[in-house]
Amino acid sequence: MTEPQGIAAARANAQQAKSRMLGTVDAIKTRLNPGTVAEDMAGRVKERASAAVEQGVAVVQREPRAVAAGAAGLLALFITPKLIRSLRRRCKQKRARAKVPATVASPEPPAPPTAGS
Repeated sequence: MTEPQGIAAARANAQQAKSRMLGTVDAIKTRLNPGTVAEDMAGRVKERASAAVEQGVAVVQREPRAVAAGAAGLLALFITPKLIRSLRRRCKQKRARAKVPATVASPEPPAPPTAGS
């Protein structure tokens, strides 16, 4: 028994659609493979880092003074708190060695004048 021509064409069409779908599924599996995703991300990160370095070099070449001032400012932000702590510690040590109280008492007011003088 032979199939009518329309049914055979429909089956062939269905087989082609199935093959395309399986190919798409395989492509999706490959793209979602953790190793592939990690490689893609690593490539993107490398590209962006490279672009950022190139931009940074260009800025340094155009404005070296501004970059130096910014670097000095950042350095000051990191050093200043340590410097302040060090100065406070030195002051506390000096006070402890001199045995001077941390708070200074206010002097007593002068005595009122006497009537006999």
